[in-house]
Amino acid sequence: MSGFPFIGAERLGRLLSMEAAVDALDTAFGSDAIPAAPLRTHIETEAGSLVAMPATGPQGTGVKLLTITSGNPEMGLPLIQGLYVLFSVGIQEPEAAIEGAALTALRTGAVSGVATR
Repeated sequence: MSGFPFIGAERLGRLLSMEAAVDALDTAFGSDAIPAAPLRTHIETEAGSLVAMPATGPQGTGVKLLTITSGNPEMGLPLIQGLYVLFSVGIQEPEAAIEGAALTALRTGAVSGVATR
């Protein structure tokens, strides 16, 4: 595993424009290749809960991990914090960790963009 990067919100915005995300989701939604995505796993923790959302398909494998901590907002922290880990096709080595809130915001906007086409 070489150069396993963390991609934060600012870098994600530079690497993937909203237009490119809309195009990618439009292509994916129109494809017959539906990724395998089991129901999310939800585990109670001492401070709240942990949610895991794995998916795999011909384009790759990944898992979105979220924590939900009800006490965080009163400390000025987000209620939900997350991370997406992307694994390479073939040898399945970790390729990147992507900041979850930024990725979710990009995907949500791109889904709206596809819907308005």
